[in-house]
Amino acid sequence: MFARMVGRMPVLSVSPSASLLDEPVRIRVSELRPGERCTLEATMQWGSTWTSSATFQADARGSIDPVALAPSEGTYDVVSQMGLFWSMRRESITAPPRELNPLRVRVSARTEDWSDEVEVQRLRVGAHVTRVPVAGPFVGTLFLPEGDVQSQAVITLGGSEGGLSEDRAALLASRGFAAMALAYFGVDGLPAELKEIPLEYFNDAFEWFLAHPRIRSTGVGVVGASVGGQLALELATRFDAVGVCVSVNGSSISWGNRPSGDTAMRPAWTFGRAPVTFVDNAAALALEDAFEGGAKTGGRLQSTPLFESALDDEAIERAAIRLEDARGAIMMIAGDDDQVWPSRQFVELAERRLARTENNTIFESHVFPGAGHSIGLPYLPSTVTEGSYGSLLLPRGGTPGGSASASEQSWPLIMRFLREYL
Repeated sequence: MFARMVGRMPVLSVSPSASLLDEPVRIRVSELRPGERCTLEATMQWGSTWTSSATFQADARGSIDPVALAPSEGTYDVVSQMGLFWSMRRESITAPPRELNPLRVRVSARTEDWSDEVEVQRLRVGAHVTRVPVAGPFVGTLFLPEGDVQSQAVITLGGSEGGLSEDRAALLASRGFAAMALAYFGVDGLPAELKEIPLEYFNDAFEWFLAHPRIRSTGVGVVGASVGGQLALELATRFDAVGVCVSVNGSSISWGNRPSGDTAMRPAWTFGRAPVTFVDNAAALALEDAFEGGAKTGGRLQSTPLFESALDDEAIERAAIRLEDARGAIMMIAGDDDQVWPSRQFVELAERRLARTENNTIFESHVFPGAGHSIGLPYLPSTVTEGSYGSLLLPRGGTPGGSASASEQSWPLIMRFLREYL
C-alpha cells in the first residue's frame, strides 16, 4: 500500500462479500479528493485468468460509484454497476471448468498514493441447494431448493456443445425452482453426436420429474439455449407435460446436420421412430460443407448468412416447428446481432406463423439490441465474441456490453415467465 501524504485515507467498499451469481455487487470508493483519478480493477481465476479495469474521476463529494459514473478509460465505457464483472477479459483460451465452485473475484482500487483490495465470492449455487446426479434411462443432475415444499419443475438444455451444463439449473434451484440439467448427447451412455435423438427420451425425463415428491405436478418448464432452444420448442409442441418453454437464441425452424463420416444430412431428432423434418436443401448442404471444411483448415466463418440462404419459402414451410400445437406458454429470446444463426429472424418467423394459424398459444418474445449469440447468466464475462468448431472460428456477434445487458435483462424475465405459467 502506498503512503498517503495528506488528508483522510480513501475507503474501498465492496458488498456483499458473498452473493449469488445473479445478484449485483456494489462497489464504492469514498474519501477521495474531488476530481481525483482512481482505477478499479477486478481479477479472477476461471480456467484462465480474467481481468478488467476502469478509471474514474471522483465526484464533488470525493466518491466513485459505478452506479452513477462512467469510466474515462478501461475495459468498458458506460455507466454500469457490474461493468468490472462483465467486461473481464481472459488471458488465454482455456475453457472454464464446469464444476460449480464459487468464483473468487479480487477487486482493487488505486490512486497515485494509495491502494486497497477486497475479495468477494460469486456463488453459482445456493448453500442449501441439494445436488443429485441422475443416471438410468436419461442422464442429468437434479437440483432441489432448500426446504421440503413442492416446487415448480424446470429442465435446462444445453446446445450443440453437448455434455452436461449445470449452471442454469443450479441458479434456478437457488431461486426456488426444482431444476434438472439434462444431457442428450456427448456423455457416457448417450449418443456421441447430435443425430437422430429420440424426442421420447425427454418425455421419459418429464414423467420421472413430475412423479418426484418434491415437484408440483402442474407441468414442466423447459429452458434451452441455441440448439437447446430449438429442442425446447420441438418438445413444447409434442408433449402436454411441457407447461412453459423458453428458447434463448433458438430456432423456430428444424435443422439437421451431417455427422462425421456421413455424406448425407441427418435429422437431429426423431419422433415415433420417424425423422423430424428439417431443412434439407442445397444451401443447407453448403452450410455443412463450410463447417466441415473450416474445421479442418481453420479461418473464420460468419455462419448466419449461410443459414439465411437456406431459408427459402419451401424450407420454412416444411421445417417450421408447429408452435400452434403447444399446450404451454412460449417465450423466445434473441440477440439482434446473432452471428451464429439468425435468431432474430427465427423469432419473426415464429410470430408470423402464430399470427396466421388458429391457436391459443401464449407467446412472448424479446429481441435485445447489440446482443449476439452469447445471452446467458447475468454478470459473467461477455467479452468472448468468438466460438470455435475444430480449427474454425465462429463470430458470436454483438458487443460485450450489448450481450451483458441482454443477459442481465433476460434472466428475471425468464424466472417471471416460469413462475407465472407453470
